[in-house]
Amino acid sequence: MRPRKRILLIDSNELRQSTRRYMLTIRGFVVHAAASADEARELAADHNPDLVIACWPMAGTDLGRLLDQIYEQRPTVRLMLVAEHLSSPPETVTVDACMLKGYCNPSELVDRAKFLCARKRGPKKPVEIDRMMVMAERRIA
Repeated sequence: MRPRKRILLIDSNELRQSTRRYMLTIRGFVVHAAASADEARELAADHNPDLVIACWPMAGTDLGRLLDQIYEQRPTVRLMLVAEHLSSPPETVTVDACMLKGYCNPSELVDRAKFLCARKRGPKKPVEIDRMMVMAERRIA
């Protein structure tokens, strides 16, 4: 049997966090959830996740620095950002995928997580958030 993929879910909203955690768990992932930056750093160091799903904006947290620290600990980790707004994305964050909260349902989030966990070959290609936001705006319009 194949080992189950590990996901670190970073979200300060308890309701969204529990919903996403449930959806990912029933699809066969091992999910570790963090509500703060310190908790996320500890879980990333202890459990070595294959994918990090972070919710932006997060109160009191420099998300770019947090994701960079997690990436430095484990360079093979995939990073996914679930953004709330199109207007002002974080400038220093480089992620593999970006989704909008209001325009994606939980099953799309699970499908994207499956895709990102499966793609582990070759060097990581950085994708800037600005380009992803423009693509999302085109999709919405």
